[in-house]
Amino acid sequence: MKIAFLTSNKYPEILEKEKILASQLPEKFKVKIEIWNDPKVDWASYDCLVFRTIWDYFEYPKEFDTWLNLIEKLGVKTLNPLSIIKYNQHKFYLKDLEKQDIAIIPTVFIPKNTRFDLGFIKDKQWGKAVIKPAVSGGSYLTRLFSEDEISDVEAEYRCLAQETDFLMQPFMSEIEENGEISLLYFNGKYVYSVIKTPKKGDFRVQSLFGGHYEEYKPNEDLIKTGEKIIQKFNSDLLYARVDGIIKNGQFLLMEVELIEPDLYFDFVAEAKNLYLKALETKLNSL
Repeated sequence: MKIAFLTSNKYPEILEKEKILASQLPEKFKVKIEIWNDPKVDWASYDCLVFRTIWDYFEYPKEFDTWLNLIEKLGVKTLNPLSIIKYNQHKFYLKDLEKQDIAIIPTVFIPKNTRFDLGFIKDKQWGKAVIKPAVSGGSYLTRLFSEDEISDVEAEYRCLAQETDFLMQPFMSEIEENGEISLLYFNGKYVYSVIKTPKKGDFRVQSLFGGHYEEYKPNEDLIKTGEKIIQKFNSDLLYARVDGIIKNGQFLLMEVELIEPDLYFDFVAEAKNLYLKALETKLNSL
């Protein structure tokens, strides 16, 4: 079986790690590392494409959609399934989950080409708010601001908002105080968790911005909450990462990562082997 691990050329240091990971699968799987937007790749020659570290797709939304349509037309299998990749790339899926009784962080969904007026933030008495594009990752074009900066943010984002959908959320102090929890599931089963905290003076938990990661042991109720969330996607998922915070004893969903989540191999001892086992099982079932 010929397999491609999909990555990007934005982080060259990732390529060697992906090659090492690929080499640890059984020899019957012929795995090659491919850049998702490399026009020279013959995608039809592959039996399955595994989304791994395409950590720049949100910077090229039109190109990514075109590429996804090409893969769909070719009929090449993907992990996760292509329908899930398409749906999960746009964070308005949170609105659908909220309608299905999933508790999310309070969110105002701002469709493109609408009046970009953030005055409602004062009415909601949020104090501080976070703005982010609906198609984004790694805090791309994300900003934390206070009520007295509303005019500046409107000016900065108004042109972008004509072409891009946005989300607006109150800043949750729990991220600074207790951290953001990531629950990992492989083939629908819980495997491990990580908790992430930002460096002092920042709100972003990504390691790129100085965030700290460590393994986390959730209780059974939290694990079941994550299971309930991923079951809403009605799909056979190789991997799923459920991100959120605990506020007043309740888990509030921030997002569900089903495209190219960091799986935190460097922070949980058994993580890489658990992933490889799950991937082998899934590939054998295709």
